[in-house]
Amino acid sequence: MPNHPSHTGLTLPHHRKAVVTGGSSGLGLAMVRRFLEAGLEVEVVSRSAPDLRHPRLSHSAVDLSDRAALQTFCEEIESLGADLWVNNAGSACIEPWQEVDLEQEEKGLRLLVTAPLAMARAFGRSFSNRKSEGVEGCLVQVSSLAVELPIPYFSTYNLAKAALSQHCTSLALENEVPFRVLDFRPGDFNTPFIRHANVRQEALPKGYLERLEVHHRKAPDPDKAALALVRALQRRKGGIVRTGTWAQRGLYPLGQRLLPNCCLYRMIRRYYGLGRP
Repeated sequence: MPNHPSHTGLTLPHHRKAVVTGGSSGLGLAMVRRFLEAGLEVEVVSRSAPDLRHPRLSHSAVDLSDRAALQTFCEEIESLGADLWVNNAGSACIEPWQEVDLEQEEKGLRLLVTAPLAMARAFGRSFSNRKSEGVEGCLVQVSSLAVELPIPYFSTYNLAKAALSQHCTSLALENEVPFRVLDFRPGDFNTPFIRHANVRQEALPKGYLERLEVHHRKAPDPDKAALALVRALQRRKGGIVRTGTWAQRGLYPLGQRLLPNCCLYRMIRRYYGLGRP
């Protein structure tokens, strides 16, 4: 199926159909809009449908944190015929590490780690069967700049995103991976992410949640992240792609590599309005 023309000239001629998990809001919805503009067919996988109508857009209602629903969906992945897979669905619990509820943590890890890994395997098996068609594939694991700069009181989220990033590294080191792998690391963007998180505000330091919300309100529009992803896909890039403010995508990761841990931790705590521990 040929690509449809893009109004911005940003086409993705190496891809035909994208699947975006968590594509009903935030970064995921911005990616969906950009992929449609680039001429792709798009399948959104999420619990609720996006508030968007387009002849090349379809929706699969799946709760990826549910083990049975995830298994059933993985068995159907080959029938979707996708050549671009974006694991974007996510959530967060914002609370002190020692007060995290075990059941809630396990559910979060199923969504953030188990589901992306299971879908990547199913996508890989289905795509291996299509290599003879000359189709080029790409797996995008949406991790986070929290891999390099962890967010205080997001212990499960930080752990999960680091695991997803290491999964990308593992695939890069193995033979017979049938597609390119992109570790996409967004920083802060103006999305409903904080509003949708499970928050125990009474257990957090005073003013911390408000500081988080201010950072997100002042952050770039999520379309900036989606545009960065499309441009990386245009260049057929693999490996790590960072996006966010210039400081988040350049200065802070450089500091993570060069600064002693004590200085790095002080910098992170100051960014979030926290004093010395």
